[in-house]
Amino acid sequence: MKSWIHILAILVLLAGLVSCRRERPRVVTVFVPGLNGEKCAEIISKSLATADGIKMNTLQFDFEKQEVTVEYESMRTAVKNVEHFIAKAGFDANTVPAYKEGLEKLPEECK
Repeated sequence: MKSWIHILAILVLLAGLVSCRRERPRVVTVFVPGLNGEKCAEIISKSLATADGIKMNTLQFDFEKQEVTVEYESMRTAVKNVEHFIAKAGFDANTVPAYKEGLEKLPEECK
């Protein structure tokens, strides 16, 4: 009988631990050389819109500092994913270099 109580207690504990894995929003600021205006921000936004877990309504662009602030769900994506989606759009993103295909499509004002 005691073994059933122990098993039940362990199951309840495990259920509690699993329920704690909720999506947690995180914020990252990415340095993006070439972020010079609305056209560049639009290109980055379109690329990030295809990523899972990005909160698009929270994107912030600082053209003076050439930074993008992104809120994302840490259980669905990671900082490196954010950087790679920006790089796919043709921009360097922190230490991730721009993807050649994206860079070739950028308008002159974003290079």
